[in-house]
Amino acid sequence: MRIARQLDDVADKKPVFTSPRARVQTAYGPVEAGPYYTRDNDLSVSVTACPSPQ
Repeated sequence: MRIARQLDDVADKKPVFTSPRARVQTAYGPVEAGPYYTRDNDLSVSVTACPSPQ
C-alpha cells in the first residue's frame, strides 16, 4: 500500500532523507522499525528482528 506521494521538488529522496529507527519490544521479541524511501521514491517501512540479549 502506498503511504506517501511526491509533494516536493526532490527527485531522488533515498540519499537525501534519512529517518531514525525505533527499537520496540513485541510479544515475539525486540524489533527495529523505521521509514525509508525506495528507488521509486515511495515511502516504506522496514521492520527487522533484533538479537535478544543473553
